[in-house]
Amino acid sequence: MKTNRIIALISAVAALASCTGNRQNDLPLLEGKSWCPEYTEIAINYMPEDNILTAQIVDILPEEDSTFSLNFDTHLDAEAYELYIGTKVYGVYLEKGETLGMEVRPGEGETENYELSFSGKNAQLSEFASAMFAAYDIFEYGGPDDDGSTTNEEYVQKLDSRHAALVEGLAGIEDKNIREVFAKQVEAGYNGLRFRLLMDKAENEDLELEDMPEYEELLAKCDPEDIYCLRSGFTFSWLFQQTEVEGEFGGDYSPICIDLLNIAGKIKNPVVKKACYCMIAHNFFSYGDHESGKDEFWAAFCKACKKYPDLIQRFQSEYERVVTKIETMPVPEVTLTLPNGKTTTLLEACKGKVTYIDVWATWCSPCCKQIPFLETLVEEMKDSDVNFISISVDEDINAWKTKIAEDKPQWAQYVVDTENNKALCDALNIRGIPRFMIVDSEGIIIVPEATRPSDEETKATLEAL
Repeated sequence: MKTNRIIALISAVAALASCTGNRQNDLPLLEGKSWCPEYTEIAINYMPEDNILTAQIVDILPEEDSTFSLNFDTHLDAEAYELYIGTKVYGVYLEKGETLGMEVRPGEGETENYELSFSGKNAQLSEFASAMFAAYDIFEYGGPDDDGSTTNEEYVQKLDSRHAALVEGLAGIEDKNIREVFAKQVEAGYNGLRFRLLMDKAENEDLELEDMPEYEELLAKCDPEDIYCLRSGFTFSWLFQQTEVEGEFGGDYSPICIDLLNIAGKIKNPVVKKACYCMIAHNFFSYGDHESGKDEFWAAFCKACKKYPDLIQRFQSEYERVVTKIETMPVPEVTLTLPNGKTTTLLEACKGKVTYIDVWATWCSPCCKQIPFLETLVEEMKDSDVNFISISVDEDINAWKTKIAEDKPQWAQYVVDTENNKALCDALNIRGIPRFMIVDSEGIIIVPEATRPSDEETKATLEAL
């Protein structure tokens, strides 16, 4: 069986819808006011290369009077953006030369939610974009931290219902070109998520994905040349289904990744091809056992990416770390800052003990979902000699301080500034969060990619050290 978990981790991710218009840069793209607590993160997910691995987070920072104004250099004149508020996903439609008004208020009820109101020319399009991105938020349908209380069939019903509402809502978009763009986005997002749910079902029930009735029909809906399938993440699901080479986490991952490079090389769309090459390399360096096959993969990757020297440069340091065996490297010399403003080093923070390190941020939904599990793990192991620390990569220090003041974690909390954040991520090959790792009592990283607190294996691993 091809490993479904690989694909599930990289599939259906919220994306962009775009069209062209007149270039005008003298007006803010977005302005408004937030009535939410000051620690509430508001940000836009921007993918200038249509690649989820090179996405940029554009923070929206309210002033003291809670108003905000945003302008940034976009590569298209008008597009729909994924909008993060706290741990929730919404959307906006921004157009150069037009200012979208937006007001954000906390919603009612115990669960986190927000109420958005838009004004201006693109208010209706923003309402649709917000509904679309919320409907296709991958964490609304399980994800790595799913507690199992909702069945796969219930998730499918939920997705089908929200998709039907979006299809009906398309009729309200007057501009034909914009409507067609959104229609493509809606279908690509739906099909990508629907396929991911099929993969989840196969993995959870130990079934052969290829033998499931919906498999062929759903997979056929992915056009590997289509930019909207790429933006939805569906292309990566399709790609990993094209290889007949076996590959598993923790094993020699080079044969399957080299085969995937060959498959991706047949894609004609250069944007899609480059994104696929990038994802393949990311998977190889993140999930494979690099004792064998690393040189073969690197040679194949460099040959495939002759037209993309920036990709070779991006992964050069990761290849070099594999060659020098990152598993035996000491913790990097980075400075950590405590809530009281004092500083220490990462090595000093480990206290000469086996240390479980959590790298996170307040704006990262998967990170925040791990906090209760980490709290339980810390409590269960309080009589052990294991040390726990959390390192935030938040740029907004107030958001970090407010979050830990609310949660009152019973383990050490640190934050890194921009310079030390870069040093930490570069040294440890951190390309996404949350990231967990284990350091031994000598300050040597022995598990650079540790399991999450929510994983039952984590406690057993720590107890065995």
